[in-house]
Amino acid sequence: MTHRLTAPFAATLALSACSSTSAGNADETTDAVEESQPVIDRDARAKAALKVVSAFASSTKSYFMSEQMVTADEPWHTSVYGNGYPIEWSLYSFAGGPNFTFTTHTIIPRGGEALPATLDASNPMAAAVLATIDVDLSGDHHFRYTYSTGPGTGPDASALITAEADFDPASPEVHTILVELEIDNESQEIIVRPPVTMNEFM
Repeated sequence: MTHRLTAPFAATLALSACSSTSAGNADETTDAVEESQPVIDRDARAKAALKVVSAFASSTKSYFMSEQMVTADEPWHTSVYGNGYPIEWSLYSFAGGPNFTFTTHTIIPRGGEALPATLDASNPMAAAVLATIDVDLSGDHHFRYTYSTGPGTGPDASALITAEADFDPASPEVHTILVELEIDNESQEIIVRPPVTMNEFM
């Protein structure tokens, strides 16, 4: 015996088949869109930024440990005795002198993009700091780097190096790496604190 579908049931099957086909096409479209999105290797970029920050901290420490003098290469130091005069320990500072700050970008790179540095290296003070610590921050970067010094000198001197990247613009947080330098009051040694990472991959 041949069974025939009633009209309502046949229409229901046709609609179901159409919906399944549409859903399948939608899934394929979504997969295609997702595949077309660039994959951000956040871990690799964060590791690269950590290397930059660590090298920056090492060079900053080396400068502080050197014999600081009043010279054209260190314009943050002044003395009534003129160029070539050595700086006394209590006035030692990190490159740039107290309360100095520069940053490589006016905005934080977003979504894994690399932005050209906007730091004005022609600024005499910034140029002197970059030359002193011998760190190349020109070109494009996936992170914004900021260098700042505290208000103190000698045993109260301090510096902070920061790297920031906004991997997920939908989140209010940004991936941040911090390295702090300070002085041990008793030994007068420079302490480089271990890097601190906050809001990882946010």
